[in-house]
Amino acid sequence: MASSTDVGRFFRHSTIYAIGSIVNRAGAFLLLPLYTSHLTTAEYGTLELYYVIAAVVSGLLSVGIAHATLRFYFDYSDQRERDALVTTNLVASFAISGIGALLLLLAAEPVSRWVIGSPGPEWAMPIVLATLVLELSSQVSLAYLRARELSVFFVVLSVAKLAVQCVANAVALLQFDAGVVGILFGNFLAVAVGWAVLTLFVISRCGLRFEIGKVSPVLRYSLPFLYITILALFSANLDRLLINSLISIEAVGLYALAQKFAKLIGDLIGEPFNRAYGSFRFSIMKQPDAAAIQARIFRYAAIALSAVAMGVAYFAVDVIRIMASDSYLPAARLVPALALAASIGVLSYVTQTGVLYAKRSNALFRITLIRTAVVAALAYPVI
Repeated sequence: MASSTDVGRFFRHSTIYAIGSIVNRAGAFLLLPLYTSHLTTAEYGTLELYYVIAAVVSGLLSVGIAHATLRFYFDYSDQRERDALVTTNLVASFAISGIGALLLLLAAEPVSRWVIGSPGPEWAMPIVLATLVLELSSQVSLAYLRARELSVFFVVLSVAKLAVQCVANAVALLQFDAGVVGILFGNFLAVAVGWAVLTLFVISRCGLRFEIGKVSPVLRYSLPFLYITILALFSANLDRLLINSLISIEAVGLYALAQKFAKLIGDLIGEPFNRAYGSFRFSIMKQPDAAAIQARIFRYAAIALSAVAMGVAYFAVDVIRIMASDSYLPAARLVPALALAASIGVLSYVTQTGVLYAKRSNALFRITLIRTAVVAALAYPVI
């Protein structure tokens, strides 16, 4: 019989994360009319391609250290050892991402030309790279909050970051008409505030220790995730690059808007679920009823995903008509398929548990390789 206490603890933290996600999504959607009224579809597409660059670089430089922090945290029973693991990974993440960002900055113009088709605004790439360095460092600190089940603090900080982002982006567009660069800088300010708060909190709780002996096993475990990330980023962003080259930058803007709706699946269900489940699944693994608990949680997640996905697909047309100009309406046709894909993606997070617990991350790489091959084979003819 699955433990009701453990399931209740999981859903309590999931609910807190869900409240934070709902507030964050509401704030993000409030910004959509501002973006669509002050950016052309081409500018919106350009902004999306900068997000693609950030996602690719972030995936390469993260090396899976934040996830490894959660996985290895519960291997230690002594709190001092756990704290040392967190701060060691925090320093390692900042160093790896900082060096990688500096190297990429040297190639900023050719990268922009290749992805966007032009050099882009002068300060766009430096802002994107500075943002991702702080974001990657923050992910390790957030893993610590999840491991300690500090869900309220996690959500309050997320809402505070959203407030900074909303104010900064509104001022950038309404007061300074700063366009794409203004939005990127507003995002940087929000991430910087969150990074400062998180880093100070973690150091105050864990101290600042760097133990080289803890780095090697983490990196060995994480290395397959680097390969997985490369493949996943390729398959996730190939569509935007092909749409830009085969159709137009305006089509990228429409696709990006449809993705925003599909992303609601992850924000409302997937994100709070994963944040609570990521540490929870390892914390209960040694219990005799662990399999029954996880199966029960999987069923509940599937039901919630089905309901939210259908709601998002049904109301997409009306919401776009209210919040954007008529030029964005074709995006609604893309929402149902993208919502289905997002739902399957959330459920796949649960099915990885056994592989991750056994530390067989190479198996995930082989699965991702097969998926990427299928995506690559189908993307060009379908688009």
